[in-house]
Amino acid sequence: MSRIHGVSSFGLMDCVAVSGGGCKTSGFYLADAVLPQNALEQVRTGDEAEAERIHSGLQWPPEARVVLGRPLRRVPIPVAWSLLVDAGDRAVRWESDSGISTPLASILAAHVKALLDENDFAHSTQDRAVVAIPDHLDEYGQEALLQAFGSNRGQIFLLWRPVAAAMAWLDAAKPTNLGQDDFMLVIYLGPDGMEFTTFGLREKTHNGRPYVLPVRTRPPRAPLPPGWEWACALS
Repeated sequence: MSRIHGVSSFGLMDCVAVSGGGCKTSGFYLADAVLPQNALEQVRTGDEAEAERIHSGLQWPPEARVVLGRPLRRVPIPVAWSLLVDAGDRAVRWESDSGISTPLASILAAHVKALLDENDFAHSTQDRAVVAIPDHLDEYGQEALLQAFGSNRGQIFLLWRPVAAAMAWLDAAKPTNLGQDDFMLVIYLGPDGMEFTTFGLREKTHNGRPYVLPVRTRPPRAPLPPGWEWACALS
């Protein structure tokens, strides 16, 4: 039987919810990816990245140190998301100190794949994954992210995270007697960014059952500074 996996993977308390099952959430710490030292190695994420000492920010051992002006092999996942959003229609890669560069989309796809594997996602069956993405991620970034999933691309679907939040709330609250100008505001305060998204509300009927759906418009301006920049400024 096919299953739907819903994925929130922005680098803090990441969550995978499985249809017919529960929701598995990671701990309250920033998730990282560790880039390879040569082109034949894979990007390491999850527990493998946490076990690595390279560029962890400690003073010892030497490889754990972060040196100002030197490239890093450790990529915080929220930083990768915010940089991919800021890139717009440009292809952006992360340069590491070993001379290897990795596309941001590949880093994020590796992080999502690791979360799915932890939740028994079947890559060769009818399992599907719905991955939440930032509201300001444009079509170029979306396509780059889908391509980074390679042979699993057909199993991956993207959904703007404020739309996912709005649909989840509407399904639980089931509001009625909507007025023509009724709307809802979805606020996201996360490590990769801050979003304030307004939706119109429309009632639809499917198979005789009424639904209230959010109506999204394209974001009119650039996103606010991400949470990780606030944390750096405060520190």
